[in-house]
Amino acid sequence: MRPTLVISLMLSSASLAWAQETRQSTRGRVIAALETLMITGEPRHTSHDEGQWLQTEVNAAIAAGDAEITQLAQRAAIPLIAVAPTPVSSLGFNTPVMMETPAILTLPMAVAYRAHLFASVDGGELIPAGTISSDGKNGSLDWSLLESAKKAGLHHIRLRAHIVYERSTLSAETRDLPEIVYAIYDPKEDARFDARFYEASAKSVSARRLDATLPDVPFATWLHDLAARYGDGRTNDGEQWRVTYCDEFFVEAGLPPRRRDLCTVAYFQLPSGWGEIWLRTGRIELTDNEVRWLAEGPTLEGIRLRHSNCSEVSDGLAALPTLLATPPSSWPSPDLSVAPEDIAVTRTASTAHITAIIRNSGSADSHGALFMIGAAANATDRGISRSFVVDVPRGETKQIELSVPFAAPYGAVLAQVLQISEHSPHDTWTPDPTPDDTVAIRIISSERAPKGFAASLLQQCAPVCRGF
Repeated sequence: MRPTLVISLMLSSASLAWAQETRQSTRGRVIAALETLMITGEPRHTSHDEGQWLQTEVNAAIAAGDAEITQLAQRAAIPLIAVAPTPVSSLGFNTPVMMETPAILTLPMAVAYRAHLFASVDGGELIPAGTISSDGKNGSLDWSLLESAKKAGLHHIRLRAHIVYERSTLSAETRDLPEIVYAIYDPKEDARFDARFYEASAKSVSARRLDATLPDVPFATWLHDLAARYGDGRTNDGEQWRVTYCDEFFVEAGLPPRRRDLCTVAYFQLPSGWGEIWLRTGRIELTDNEVRWLAEGPTLEGIRLRHSNCSEVSDGLAALPTLLATPPSSWPSPDLSVAPEDIAVTRTASTAHITAIIRNSGSADSHGALFMIGAAANATDRGISRSFVVDVPRGETKQIELSVPFAAPYGAVLAQVLQISEHSPHDTWTPDPTPDDTVAIRIISSERAPKGFAASLLQQCAPVCRGF
């Protein structure tokens, strides 16, 4: 018996050490995520992906009395974010920099603060630059104190906030915000010497350089001829061309750019709609000592056609004339689905590990689809569910893996994918052409489930559910 006892004790000690190491690793990840949230405002939502995980872990840490994570969560719950909405804009067109205070984490205690802002414009000394409260209703940057930041030129602003918490035991703190860069041009001045270069390079690049099958003419000329033939002969008034961050093509509207790649967007009118052609034309690089505005390409980043819905064109510029000659109903569209046979479940005594595959059998990429998946012990049990925002290229799949607590003898996994969600890029409303294949059920430990269990679940969500 002694050897068995020794081995048993060794295994128990190893399991305990592994569990403690796992808890410490998770705790370290939570702390790192809160510090990132406090500075960057990401993740912006706690309803899916990393944000959902972070909210769950913060709730557990607060309930367990973890003072360090509780205080850090209070400081990160409503981050102070500075955003330059447009990297390149005309003189007097809009406010170059906006302050945001998004309420992200939900905490059992109230969080409120007032921040006194200081700004360094283009390497100058820090000067007072206004105040803002955590509710976003009172104060912002005081542009009467930042006149040089509104003039034509390339600008970079460093912001520092002295934050005083209200009705809280948190100490006041000084926080440096990520640097903001943007360019302002004077439309009365020569465009060769300002940030309009990115627009000019897109207009003048040879169409053949963007697509080898196109003629060797300036892209602006090719686009004008295309719009005259297939559109209504004119470009979109007021937004014929603009320079923005390339991220805007792919990510949810309102989120700050994750990269500083620059795209020039050309708009052209269509009957009852318009088209967009995005060309990558440069990037902004920041170092500790300088800001560099760099030219690239131009190269094609993406194409969208907007009519009653939105269609992303994946076959390049050469495909546009043929598409524009066809009815909008035949334009490319994603087609997402999830099937019960693409859901796999493995179990331990207390956990269900789920793997699910989302398929895009359509003719266009899908961006910002919402995938919801969870496990429940019975039809009335809400169970544990998770949400993911996913991109699925045309003709490809996306695999999701997660583990959830599950100790019941049997149950079911429910998975649903929504092609259109609040997280889709702005105005990309492309309905799913086959909505009846977007919900699937897979029974957990079907050999233990009572007779008719699967049928009763399918009946509740008929006719869109499939499963076994």
